[in-house]
Amino acid sequence: MPKLQREFADGTVRELLKAGERTGADPWADECKYLDAAGKTLPVFKGQGDTHNHQSDKWEHNDTEHWQVCTCGVVFNKAAHSGGKATCKAKAVCDICKESYGSLDQNSHADLKHIAAKAATAAEEGNIEYWHCGDCNKYFSDAAAKTEITRADTVTAKLPQPTTPPTATPTASPTAQPTTAPQAAEQPRRTAQPTVQPTAAPTVQPVSTIPATGDTSSPILWAALLLCSGAGLAVTAYKKNRHRS
Repeated sequence: MPKLQREFADGTVRELLKAGERTGADPWADECKYLDAAGKTLPVFKGQGDTHNHQSDKWEHNDTEHWQVCTCGVVFNKAAHSGGKATCKAKAVCDICKESYGSLDQNSHADLKHIAAKAATAAEEGNIEYWHCGDCNKYFSDAAAKTEITRADTVTAKLPQPTTPPTATPTASPTAQPTTAPQAAEQPRRTAQPTVQPTAAPTVQPVSTIPATGDTSSPILWAALLLCSGAGLAVTAYKKNRHRS
């Protein structure tokens, strides 16, 4: 029975030869696929498969290693993944097999963007300076992305609204009323009192102490005569004095 190349590769044929067992099938049959794959003639068992260059244009891999499988069934170029750089979003990509491997790196942020601080106003909120990763949608307070914060931590509250005095409601001016001079307070009417004329005190005639002579002429007449006599004497004296001088 013809043997397949994997039976040569995994040592089945070799073990049969070493044990000297005969199963009725010639391991050197012309139908041997190993010969076709290797392009060799028998015998080629020294080192089992080392007598040809293994070839494959495909890579097999798991999470830690990669390898190739020759058409003869031999695994070769087996090695651990290497190269590439993991980020918070994607695993590293192996430089050899071009497959991703390992785990994400939560400390590596390829899409880290800096957001400048903005002052808050009375109309809108502001923000502190921070960094945001677009890949993992996380926020950080430092450029090295070591200190994670929340979205709410980046927001600064609005400023208080300025105090506005209440707007005075315009009051309609009252219609001017015609000005009327204030009426003088009505004085209470006085009842006319009868005018009392003062009564002349009776003239008291002095009582003459001159004894009556029996002359009934008025004393006033005598006084006038005395006055005229005095005046005449005064004029006569004045003229005499003037004539002498």
